[in-house]
Amino acid sequence: MRHLTNEELTDLALASDEQSLRLEIEALSEWSRTASQQADEFWEKQRAEVWSRINAGEERKSRHALVFAWSAAAAMIAIAGVMLSSGSREPVIPQARVDSDQELLMTVERVVQSEALPSLQPAALLTREMVQASSASTIRKKGLSHED
Repeated sequence: MRHLTNEELTDLALASDEQSLRLEIEALSEWSRTASQQADEFWEKQRAEVWSRINAGEERKSRHALVFAWSAAAAMIAIAGVMLSSGSREPVIPQARVDSDQELLMTVERVVQSEALPSLQPAALLTREMVQASSASTIRKKGLSHED
């Protein structure tokens, strides 16, 4: 079994197409004679059938377009209703718990001292210094207020 080259395949396909085209061209004269012998009533009937099919397709398209338009309008109204109803509510503002700086500092100090991780030792030292500075400033303030 021998395989055909690309050129041989192209030539074979071209010869086949030429042969089928030649048969169509030869039959064309017979078809034109047959078509010309048809009565005008036949052609009027053909035209009417073609136009009725065209109009039926357009009516179907217009019905689909109408359904789509109403669906889109209903969806937009629903979305607008949801947006309006959710926009009229008062926003809920969560109440934040307010701790004094001193309480927060003491809490941080307790956590740092209780865990005593090596990586947190610098933070513990810094916290102790801040507590001492804070205590010293409150003592000074009390001392100044008593002197007056």
